[in-house]
Amino acid sequence: MGEAALRLPALPCRPSDKHEWILIYGAASASGIMLCQILKHCGYRPLGIASAESSRRVLEYGAVATVDYKAPDCADQIRSVVGRDPIRYAVDCICTPESAALCLGAIARTGGRLGCLNPYPEAWQTRRAVRVKETVWSDMLDMPVPDETWEGTRGQTRDYPYRESFLEAVGQVQSLVDAGRLRPLAHREMPGGWEGIVDGLARLQRRQVRCEKLVVRIPPVSTDEEMLPG
Repeated sequence: MGEAALRLPALPCRPSDKHEWILIYGAASASGIMLCQILKHCGYRPLGIASAESSRRVLEYGAVATVDYKAPDCADQIRSVVGRDPIRYAVDCICTPESAALCLGAIARTGGRLGCLNPYPEAWQTRRAVRVKETVWSDMLDMPVPDETWEGTRGQTRDYPYRESFLEAVGQVQSLVDAGRLRPLAHREMPGGWEGIVDGLARLQRRQVRCEKLVVRIPPVSTDEEMLPG
């Protein structure tokens, strides 16, 4: 959905010949990993913002270069990577005040577009020259969402006028999947059934999960257990 929010013209079936840089903050996340691959197939150059520990894996999944978001000179490193080429597009998969500041600061002075996977509060949107587009479930379902649903964000009824383009992009991604050209995330099975969920959530909170999905097998509930009173 991030690439749809940017209104990029290229698709895997008609890739761009301009090879523009697209910054992806949170490139080691599940969304970031998929975006790196899809954008690469579309002819763009994904610049992954991730930890140094995740850099190698992000590059394996399609990023052209990576920068450590924890580096004190992160912004300078981004400028060093892209050189004189402007960054006109960015996707924020993390959506914190820090990620918003870096993404907005990295986009060229002439402006551009920023797609974010969660709503941005108005206070984060510090540059009028950058069009910020939140991508949420209503976009996929083509459903307007009333103002009160987005407390703290720009108050307006939301709709998705680019649904046809979005559906075309979905079809293109499905074609990549069918052809085996998109690599799925590695997965790690957590033992312990229901306790495995608790353990997995704790690992996520401690940020011990990178570039992989946690999978928990839940044992079937017997008929006798279903009949037990709550």
